Amino acid sequence: RSFQPVKNTPNLRFRQRNETHQSGWLGEIFSGMHYVRNGYQLIAHRFHGSRDGEIDLIARKGQELVFIEVKSFFVRHADDAALYRVTPAKQRIIADTAEYFFAHHEKLIESTVEIDSRFDIVTVDFSHRKPVLRQYADAFIPV
Repeated sequence: RSFQPVKNTPNLRFRQRNETHQSGWLGEIFSGMHYVRNGYQLIAHRFHGSRDGEIDLIARKGQELVFIEVKSFFVRHADDAALYRVTPAKQRIIADTAEYFFAHHEKLIESTVEIDSRFDIVTVDFSHRKPVLRQYADAFIPV
């Protein structure tokens, strides 16, 4: 008995979930490269802190720490919709995970130096021949 490759599976739900997972991963890679090209050092990728929380990327440049949420999509003109997918509830989860990061990674942060932090959202549009990346710095302020 032979098995079909996963990409040829007749189960559409699995195939769509797999493609979504791949686009998210690719978007995070593109975003990470963008930050590295702009002088940032990547500290973490898919950081899991609290029970529900995940931060896609954490980057540092000097005394600034950036928590980055990446939204990827294959549909044209979905940029605004991607931004709305970072709901206030998702923002709270990201902020809680950032607090967890600060509490458990003290060696990365010198106690004598004050660290500035911000929350960015990056959208990656794969509907074009060349992916289009948009960075929204200080996209939200956690409450």
